[in-house]
Amino acid sequence: MVGGNPLETPFATFYTPNITPDEETGIGNFTDEQLARAIRHNINHNSRAMVGFMTFNGMSDEDISAVISYLRSTPPIRNVVPEHEYNIVGKVLVRFLIKPVSAKAFYNGTTIAYQIHNSNLHYDVR
Repeated sequence: MVGGNPLETPFATFYTPNITPDEETGIGNFTDEQLARAIRHNINHNSRAMVGFMTFNGMSDEDISAVISYLRSTPPIRNVVPEHEYNIVGKVLVRFLIKPVSAKAFYNGTTIAYQIHNSNLHYDVR
């Protein structure tokens, strides 16, 4: 959970993030909505796409809430994680191909408005 483990791919070396509640190097300063957005939509706190190796967009709000509660309950551990290292192919992929799912139009947090919006998308009764 302290991050920093390298994952080497043909286009970049990724480093796992520190997901402890440390306020300087972990998730301690992020809101629950920011964490839910990252888990469900692979969008970071700066509204940039994250490279999603595993998607959790099918998780229920209750499950995401439970994951966030668990992460917040663990001890904070300070661990500075290196930035990802992209080669030229990786830079092109990040710049032109890896995009977030229309975050502003689609996701407004784990609120009642979001749930109503979601239900209207799937159960439009006209």
